[in-house]
Amino acid sequence: MRNIITLTILSLTITVTGCATNGEKSNLSDSLSSGAASVGSAMKSMFTYENGIYVSPEQLAKIKVGKSAAKDVVSIIGQPMEKKQLKNRELWSYAYTKSTALGQTNETTVVEFSSRGIVVAAYKAGGRDIPTGNALIDKANGVK
Repeated sequence: MRNIITLTILSLTITVTGCATNGEKSNLSDSLSSGAASVGSAMKSMFTYENGIYVSPEQLAKIKVGKSAAKDVVSIIGQPMEKKQLKNRELWSYAYTKSTALGQTNETTVVEFSSRGIVVAAYKAGGRDIPTGNALIDKANGVK
């Protein structure tokens, strides 16, 4: 808690001093708003933890079922964290975790390949689009 207070005071001091000495007209309200934004950004980074490989919806959309091969997936996402052989299919997994002050997201992107090495499925398991039952977390995750 002491670090947060120190960070807040330091950020506000730098912001107010910087605005007072940069030769531009400014008011205290603008300075405080800017300082609060800086503190908010610092606190967000302090309370956010990410681990794994995040696969964006845009990346997932680039993987074409029936057309993309392993080399295409590697160029879009990178090497998988895990590969498994399941009967006549190979499964590649990309696990991702993000923890914030509002909750945690755990998702795994799975890409399935046929015995010929062509993508037969690409999907996410878990993730932000699943309601948690907590209205604040669901709103932060964009769940409707």
